[in-house]
Amino acid sequence: MEDKGRKIRFTAGETAQLWAQYMNDSASICFLTYFLEKAEDSEIISIIENTLQLSKSHIQKLTAILTEEKNVVPNGFSIKEDVDLTAPRLYSDSYVLNYIHQMAKIGLTLYAGSVTSSVRQDITAYYIQCVTETMELYQKAKDLLLSKGLFIRSPSLPNLEKVEYVRKQGFILDVLGEKRPLIAAEVDNLFANLQRNAIGVATLTGFSQVAQNKEVKQFFIKGLEIGNKHVKLFGGKLEESKLPVQ
Repeated sequence: MEDKGRKIRFTAGETAQLWAQYMNDSASICFLTYFLEKAEDSEIISIIENTLQLSKSHIQKLTAILTEEKNVVPNGFSIKEDVDLTAPRLYSDSYVLNYIHQMAKIGLTLYAGSVTSSVRQDITAYYIQCVTETMELYQKAKDLLLSKGLFIRSPSLPNLEKVEYVRKQGFILDVLGEKRPLIAAEVDNLFANLQRNAIGVATLTGFSQVAQNKEVKQFFIKGLEIGNKHVKLFGGKLEESKLPVQ
């Protein structure tokens, strides 16, 4: 990337985002290749293939960007070293579809952050393209979940009849005194985090069942404990307000 004959180096933010994405996409290729090997539903197979192709395309582009700038390419995850494709089926097709849906949601947040961390025009354009691709993937996953009756909507609230104002700073902290009702944004965040942790629990349950290394197995079990704690915490806050958790 040239600017009036001067080479523009990556900013720290650009380097961090490129490396993080490389690691994330290399891990995604491992997940998705295994999912594809075991999937049975033709519609879900199609979206796995689409997602896998996006991750492979990202790895190719990231490798080219880093190599052109004479930057080392990260030592990411690989099918050969990190995946046993002969392992038994651990996850249902509906889990895989929900997993892709959640990862697309997370990807949209991360790629938007990468856009704001980018300065060079080529890096900015690349991440804008990633946002567009991931938006399309998110919509495909959401629509397929809806068509299969698998999409779980967040709780609905009664229609608002009047405008109310916050009149004291202690509004946010309801630890002491009378508990106030949850606001809409809190309901949405609690439900989204509950779903994300539920996917994490399901993922780590499978990993803990097949891990060969004792320390790694214990690490997964610790993650399971944390995930289950968060599911209980977020679900409990919703139940306190008489809202459904699933």
